[in-house]
Amino acid sequence: MPTLIESCLYHASMKNAALAIGRHERLESLQVLRGVAAMLVVYNHVGDAVRTAAERVGSSLLAPSADLVKLGEVGVDLFFVISGFVMTLSARRFSGWTGSATFLAARFNRIAPLYYLVTLVMLANLLRAGASDELTAESYLNSLTFIPIFDDSTYSWPIHFLGWTLAFEFTFYVFVALQIAARLGTRAIVLLAAVAVLPLLHPLTQNADMAWQMATSPLLWEFALGILCYMLWERGLLNRIPRRLLGALALLAAGVLVAQATAPGHSLSFLAYDPVNYGDLHTRAWAFGIPCFVITCFVVTRRVGGSPAALLGRSLGDASYSLYLTHVLVVSVLAKAMELLWLPADVYVVGGLVASALVALAVYRWVEKPLLEAGQRRLRTWLPALRGGTGSVVAVARVHAGTDRPRRS
Repeated sequence: MPTLIESCLYHASMKNAALAIGRHERLESLQVLRGVAAMLVVYNHVGDAVRTAAERVGSSLLAPSADLVKLGEVGVDLFFVISGFVMTLSARRFSGWTGSATFLAARFNRIAPLYYLVTLVMLANLLRAGASDELTAESYLNSLTFIPIFDDSTYSWPIHFLGWTLAFEFTFYVFVALQIAARLGTRAIVLLAAVAVLPLLHPLTQNADMAWQMATSPLLWEFALGILCYMLWERGLLNRIPRRLLGALALLAAGVLVAQATAPGHSLSFLAYDPVNYGDLHTRAWAFGIPCFVITCFVVTRRVGGSPAALLGRSLGDASYSLYLTHVLVVSVLAKAMELLWLPADVYVVGGLVASALVALAVYRWVEKPLLEAGQRRLRTWLPALRGGTGSVVAVARVHAGTDRPRRS
């Protein structure tokens, strides 16, 4: 069964093997970045909950303003850029309609089981609270299909509200699958061109059904930036930029993000409470997307060491999907705790972040990984033609889960 290194070296000569292996080792840093992205989203929701309870717990030094808390939403945009990179790398493993089916099956196996499970927990909470009447038939359907194929021109929010981001992810996966079906999996430039051009058609689809709006959304540009980052990395161009310069650019990009939330006269007004229906996605794609692109370009060139901080970063990266989905349950418990027990606001901020991380690590170990492995076994049973070789179900699932580790030779 080919590993990710073997796929990366598929067209490489022995002369270039050491360089390619070294570049793959640095992909560990993308796992750490995933963890950072998830924690940013957690901070957004924890900070918002603490600020909502300010009359009870007081003001917070760690969540001092609404805009700074909103800045945590950039974790979503960072995920989109990383996804553009990783899916473009993964597409090289597949070819034809069989490869396309394998890719989509692996993505569904990676995303759907844990999402459905957490959605059921959230639905149970809504039923217990008597709030399920707010859900429409489309909300239930979008919770199953991810892409809102049953919506009209207005997006119906799924039961797990973060499902809106997975709708954009699956929309992008469809484009990747079509590229693979056309036997163009190794042509990143083709995918980049398609994903970069489609948002230009968005003015023509603004009143169309929501599935078409997502297929031309400006947020696709963030995936395109991830594809571009992959192309620069794959060609070795990022390594030609002096590390200090690339690091300075990444630091500047982070500063730009913070300045958008803190500088006088600036605000994150383009981040609407309902980002799909009312958000300024053009502004978001560039205001958040470009800094995330620069940061990703820097991170992908860095090695991850063996320090305790690096180990924690890799662990959070591995558990980033569990963290992304389950932290909303932790935040709901946090909100109840603030109603019952007075503690300083920043204790709740730190406590919410730590508790979310610990719950995610446990869910990843005892729920997400077993679900993923069980899904891989089912796919091998149902799709025997896809059991091995380039683009195998197990190999790509490991890549997508971020569990494929480099082998040293």
